[in-house]
Amino acid sequence: DNWKILSASAATLILNIAEKHEACMAVLGCSCMAATPVYLHKQLRCFDADVRTVYMINDSAFSSFYNEIDENILAVDYVCAYWSKLYQNAKIGYVSNFSKELFTEKFALQEESFVPTRSGIVIRDSKYTKLPYERRRLLLSKYKIPLEKKIIMSWGRSIGYKRLDLVFAVCKQLGGEYYPVVVTNGEFPELRAYQKSLGVGGSLIEKYKDFDLISALLQWDNTFVCLFLAEEEPGSIAPMEAMLMAEEKGPIVMTNNTGIYNELIQDNVNGFIVEGSIKSIARRIREISSYSEKSLNQIRKNAYCTVVQEFNQESKYLETLVCNIPYLKRYENEMLQYMAQKKNKV
Repeated sequence: DNWKILSASAATLILNIAEKHEACMAVLGCSCMAATPVYLHKQLRCFDADVRTVYMINDSAFSSFYNEIDENILAVDYVCAYWSKLYQNAKIGYVSNFSKELFTEKFALQEESFVPTRSGIVIRDSKYTKLPYERRRLLLSKYKIPLEKKIIMSWGRSIGYKRLDLVFAVCKQLGGEYYPVVVTNGEFPELRAYQKSLGVGGSLIEKYKDFDLISALLQWDNTFVCLFLAEEEPGSIAPMEAMLMAEEKGPIVMTNNTGIYNELIQDNVNGFIVEGSIKSIARRIREISSYSEKSLNQIRKNAYCTVVQEFNQESKYLETLVCNIPYLKRYENEMLQYMAQKKNKV
């Protein structure tokens, strides 16, 4: 019922705004407002407005966010999928090719139902500013992370499917050669208990909201690998942040070959792809530890270029606009040039 109220309120707000403009695009990024296209398009006959809606499927009921199918999200996913068949201005926004293929399979949708709303990061965001060495050192010391040890790290939400437990398991497999660091945005008692049961040291830093510690770890010379091993991850930006921040020094990104990771990482080019077993991950880490610094620096550089060239969120916004409002295509080059000039000034 709350979702219906939110959706109806959003539809009314969008319609009131749209009446004052030539065209309006509403991007809905949360399941709790997924019914907005239904309320909105049913009322459009009474409004003199050109409105396009995009329902982003970053948290589909079929993704690995859920151990079991969430019936509420499944219901609104179905409604939005069906609505895209009825109304050409009601689109499904996909954050990755993986999520698009998943939705196509489950709801038998055609290409014309989709527009891209791809994952990316705002590269010019101040949070990605390089931290001074002393600031990095003090942050790591504050959280009792040893400065002299090689680090394997990851971070994310406090939820099992992220598989953050593998950071501790892999470090145990490597026999204490590396120090594990996991940062979560909330309490994670299950992970804390798992770490204790393994009898492995390391740092589990919970309820962390500030990006500075992540930034310090990603720019630290002794941070060797950043692990992202969620199965069928639909659209995580954390690997992109790691690839951007570790341009000169810092960790190499290592992922499995599922979900968006498959669209982001080229093995041995801008990172490494591993199988899911603890032994195979540990074996691959030992393998790349023998790489020359020159080879690792080239991989870091390739990773940085991948994010800048292919996952800049500002260009992704433009892609969504042009795909959803086709007559903007004629202005695409002009808008890209404007964005480039703005970036150069910064």
